[in-house]
Amino acid sequence: MENALNNAIQKSDEIMSKLEKEPGCKTCKNNKLSTTQIWMVVLSIFILTTSVYGTIQFVKDITNFFK
Repeated sequence: MENALNNAIQKSDEIMSKLEKEPGCKTCKNNKLSTTQIWMVVLSIFILTTSVYGTIQFVKDITNFFK
């Protein structure tokens, strides 16, 4: 029983030492956006802002029409 416990402790120590040597995970290290993704974000922000602006102008025109 003690032998199994000692083995488990040794394995956990080995795992902890490996984790300390390599901080972060593989997916976190590759978190930079590509140029295509950057342009998609810029385009989506542009579309969102123009749709909000267009909706506001449309509501203003409708309210002015019924005055």
